[in-house]
Amino acid sequence: MPEGGDWLAVRLLLLLSLSGGPALCYAAPESSQGAQQQARVTQSSASTSASASASATTPASTPTSGSTSAPIAHRHTTEVPAAHRAAHPEARRVRKTHTSAVLAKSRPDANRDASAWLGFRAGPRMQTLEQANARPPMLPFYEARRGRTVVYVLGALHAGYPSDYPARHPFRPAILSALRDASLVAFELSPDALIDAAADVQQVGHCAYACLPHSIPPSLYRKVAARVGMDTAVLHQLSRTRPWLAAMVVESYDTVASGMQTDYGTEAQIENNDLKGQIVGLETLREQLRAFDTLSIGAQREMLEQTLAQSPQQNAADLRRVHDLWRAGDADRLFDWQKQKTAILMRNHAMSDSIDDQIVFQRNRRFFSRIQALSAPRKPLFVAIGALHLGGPQGVLSLMRASGYQVRKL
Repeated sequence: MPEGGDWLAVRLLLLLSLSGGPALCYAAPESSQGAQQQARVTQSSASTSASASASATTPASTPTSGSTSAPIAHRHTTEVPAAHRAAHPEARRVRKTHTSAVLAKSRPDANRDASAWLGFRAGPRMQTLEQANARPPMLPFYEARRGRTVVYVLGALHAGYPSDYPARHPFRPAILSALRDASLVAFELSPDALIDAAADVQQVGHCAYACLPHSIPPSLYRKVAARVGMDTAVLHQLSRTRPWLAAMVVESYDTVASGMQTDYGTEAQIENNDLKGQIVGLETLREQLRAFDTLSIGAQREMLEQTLAQSPQQNAADLRRVHDLWRAGDADRLFDWQKQKTAILMRNHAMSDSIDDQIVFQRNRRFFSRIQALSAPRKPLFVAIGALHLGGPQGVLSLMRASGYQVRKL
């Protein structure tokens, strides 16, 4: 797990972005044929739903002058057709970002498009009555209070399973109550930040020539080639990526076995609710990408080494472990597990520490600074950021405590 606290968010963002532009293409590993077939079905369903639905856009304005770069999201809503609701009373309204509607318009062959067989933006699956009425998981959820200023903090997972959000009770009552009470909702990125993401990824993560073989040792490049099955077409495209992006692209293979879908990420499910507050981002897409692109070449090599240190099956198992700890709702335990796992995978201690500092801890401080700018007395703020950003001595919760907030787990 070389990307630390946000490894899942950034990788899914980049793969989603790549699928909307000059996409990198991959052949699915033989072991993932079941997931590939399921992805074809769900993606087809998503495309059908998107073409049959209408979108409504509500513009918003910046809530505070103190926020330096928190772009406001425009919520785009698609409604489950009435006939379908009658046949499936457990179906809920599905909110989608403009991005998902754009990407659903046209898809390359599922055999060659990574986003299709990984199931990105797959349509919601109908749940049985038992599943719809299941008890929602705990999730890491906290209240931070300083005087009359209240900030609710939810640890997010940016992809998940349908069972994580039962249709009738998608979140615990405490979380739903906080969402209804919030004057503003903040994610890591505004949903609208994804709309034109492909161009930014292309500019930041790609080279005009085959730069990857010249940026990493030959032995490491051979590992990359082996991981993608010596596919010359894939290698040709990977050769034009910087090492940090190559690490994320290679990890896409390992995601297949987990079966996670971005429609069942926490942010997407929060948008399913009728929110009183506007949605803003705590950082811009450029800021998020810059955190990776400005890593030293040594640190980028370390990322790639850690990505290839385990088999795809082992990496998928780690992802499921993160998911289990997230459902249990303890941010500090999740941080401790991640720290121990990184210690096992690291090849260069100094380079690994520099990755954590730049990708996790510096961004934690940026998140806290933006939270400070957005919060105000008698105007509750609801924050949903990657769960691995919350725990530990340099996590967002610790930063809030050090600033005088009384933090308690709900």
